[in-house]
Amino acid sequence: MDPQLISFFNAVDVDRSGRINPTELQQVLQSSNGRKFSENACRLMIGLFDPGNSGSIDMQGFSALYAYVNQWLGTFKNFDRNSSGFIDEGELSQAMGSMGYRFSPGFVAFLMHKFGEGQFGLPVDGFISACILIHKFTDGFRKKDTSSSGMIQISYEDFLQMVLTGC
Repeated sequence: MDPQLISFFNAVDVDRSGRINPTELQQVLQSSNGRKFSENACRLMIGLFDPGNSGSIDMQGFSALYAYVNQWLGTFKNFDRNSSGFIDEGELSQAMGSMGYRFSPGFVAFLMHKFGEGQFGLPVDGFISACILIHKFTDGFRKKDTSSSGMIQISYEDFLQMVLTGC
C-alpha cells in the first residue's frame, strides 16, 4: 500500500474508525482548481467501493477509489484544454467518446445541465458524478440487454428498482 495514500486516509479518518465517509473524503479530494468535491460526488464515489452499503470505505476501498479518481482526473484534464477547471459541451462529448460512450448532442446538453454550473461549464466533480452514474446505469442496462441489441423491455417495478438502487 502506498505510504502517501495511508497518510491521506489517516489524516481524514478523524474518528480512527478505519473507515471514511463522504464528509471525510471531501477533506482529501480537491479538484484541479482547488475546489472541494461536492458531498454528493463523494457519496457516489464511496458507493462504488462500499459493497455493504455502509456509507463509508476502508483503506482498501480508498486505494481503489483513489486510482479511479486519478483516471477520471486525467481524462478531465485532457479535455479541459484551457485549464479552467471546467469543460464545455464539445469537450464533454469528446471525453465521453474517449470512454466508449456515443451520446447525442441533446443528451450531452442534458448532462451539462444536470451536473454543470451554468455558464462556467462542467466542473471535475460534476464530471466524475456523471461518469459514475453512467457507468452504473450502463452496467445495469447491459445485464438486462441479454441479446446486446441496445434495447431492453422491463417492467415499471424493475425500472424503479434499477433507478433507486443505482442498478
